[in-house]
Amino acid sequence: MALASSQGNPPQTRDFLGRKIYTIPLPSQRTLATNAMASHSFYCTVSGGYIAITADVSMIEDYLRSAESHAKPLRETTGLAGAVWHIGGAGRGLLGYENQRELMRVFFTNLKNNSDTTSAEAGPLSEVWRKGTHDWLDFSLLPEYDKVSKYFYFTVYTGSTTTDGLAFIFFAPRPPRMN
Repeated sequence: MALASSQGNPPQTRDFLGRKIYTIPLPSQRTLATNAMASHSFYCTVSGGYIAITADVSMIEDYLRSAESHAKPLRETTGLAGAVWHIGGAGRGLLGYENQRELMRVFFTNLKNNSDTTSAEAGPLSEVWRKGTHDWLDFSLLPEYDKVSKYFYFTVYTGSTTTDGLAFIFFAPRPPRMN
């Protein structure tokens, strides 16, 4: 992560609920609409035996708040062991888990509630709205997330290195509520 930092400096830290949040600035990029330089950062923390990494600082803060509750450990997630088996096991060097249901809840809610927004809250589609295509799409007509949440579950991935390069394997099991 430090290699991706725009300055190559060590990450900045701040305390939140007794835990450290590390901020790693990324190189600035030009936006499509205004051609202005926009800065982005990754945020990471350690809690409950896991490392959390995101580009949304509020998501890290929510994760640390939830760590105070006594949630079930990730290893007890139904279907996780089988999904990890599908990608060749956990001993390949990198093992990742993404809770698609919660990621899509945030993204879907932002689309629905902020359909006319041009802010970063709109996610990767914010540039599309800035270009004027917001007239083509009306996300306020989307149903409530709970009605479509059954289509989302989780994704696991693994990564390894060889003399030929990097290898990544992704697997998204069928959501159990899809019957």
